[in-house]
Amino acid sequence: MKALVCTVLFVLAAPLCLLGQTADGTIRGSVMDPSGAPLPGISVAAHNLDTGLTVTVKTTDAGLYTISNLPPGKYSVTAEGAAGFKKFEQTGGTVQTSSTTDLNLTVQLGQVNETVTVVATPNNSSPPPPMSAPRCKPSS
Repeated sequence: MKALVCTVLFVLAAPLCLLGQTADGTIRGSVMDPSGAPLPGISVAAHNLDTGLTVTVKTTDAGLYTISNLPPGKYSVTAEGAAGFKKFEQTGGTVQTSSTTDLNLTVQLGQVNETVTVVATPNNSSPPPPMSAPRCKPSS
């Protein structure tokens, strides 16, 4: 009888353990100006380079953003929308299963029609690196 009760409890509890698991990942971070001041209301978009899925969010008053429920894959991330700042774009970063990728962005002063592009180049001998915000140079 005791074994039957334990088996029933296990069968009922097992699905509850699976509820917290997800195959999707998250990109989160901040958007700052060159002085380190947060930029609220900036559009930040994550574009899956394999599927074409694009998810766009706005930064909070503290310049923070979170893009959740992203399928694993390679992404480009753009930040734009502040007058007097260039569009920021980083390509080649990877979102992994059930993980959070931190990506803090610093947008550069300039015209809105100018874009700063950063390309992540993975080392062929190891898995692709998570996204990071390296120092960037204006594109020509």
